[in-house]
Amino acid sequence: LGLAAWLAVAIAICGLLSFSFARNLMIMREVSREVSKPVVLQNELVADVISLDRFRQAILRVEERNRGWWLPRFGLSQSIEVEHELKTKYCNQFYHGFLLNYNDKIAETMTGFSPSTPEEIMGAYVAQLVRRINLLRTRLENEELETLKARPQPSYERTVQTAGQKVIPEVGKKLADLYFYYVFWREDTNILNQELNELRILLKHILTLKKLNLNWIVTLINLDPSLSYLGMQDFWGGSPAAKGEKSVAPAFSLKGNTKIDSFLKEIESALVDPLIIAGKKSEFQSWYRKAYFNAWRDFGIAFPRGSARLQGKAEWRQV
Repeated sequence: LGLAAWLAVAIAICGLLSFSFARNLMIMREVSREVSKPVVLQNELVADVISLDRFRQAILRVEERNRGWWLPRFGLSQSIEVEHELKTKYCNQFYHGFLLNYNDKIAETMTGFSPSTPEEIMGAYVAQLVRRINLLRTRLENEELETLKARPQPSYERTVQTAGQKVIPEVGKKLADLYFYYVFWREDTNILNQELNELRILLKHILTLKKLNLNWIVTLINLDPSLSYLGMQDFWGGSPAAKGEKSVAPAFSLKGNTKIDSFLKEIESALVDPLIIAGKKSEFQSWYRKAYFNAWRDFGIAFPRGSARLQGKAEWRQV
């Protein structure tokens, strides 16, 4: 009976070992199919983003298969080693093939900024810097994936377009994903720290420019696609708007106000010394309160004219 029990255990272990080996082999073959074509970057934004994103998604599929392993590996960790090698390769390709050149262009553009730089451009570049810095900072604090994902993510669409390259929103979103996973998968913290320090120097340079205020934050929030203008339609309903009808910009809504407060905190988190913008922050908040009041005062004055939208008894009854 004892020998039979040992034989049963041995057979079970052999079965598990065989299954572990077979699963390892299956994943290795899938990896081979996924990355059979090497990623060749062409120094062309859209093509390179698509190629790198295809590589990123292949790695995520390998990662998913490795995480779905519910039996002991018995030392067969080759698929995990391959996953690690692929992530290292991805980070190196993204860094050398895209990020270094992109950062150089960003720095060259932003060092030419002045108080006369259009507010929508200023906002797009500064917001991207701030959010990249905070993403790097959080990553270097060894936070988990979900914590990193919960942070406001940098946007690239407007900064790429102002550099003279037209991109559709989907490409901008893919670029954001590429950078996010580069930061999360990059194991060389020296490189991440170097990038963090360089971006902080650039951010400090921009925010401390003489005669440059923070009023561009209002333009940044007004361009937020999750917000909308408040108009007579929102209060009166009725027929299409009349020409010249007053509305309130998103930055002067309750949601807009919340987003402005949050973004100011993001800026302070990104700076080594938040006090360097204390004066400009105070001036902005004072200006913003007045602009907020004026926006709603002007809307209130024009508000009774919204009744002109109501045509007929049916529309009046809905008010």
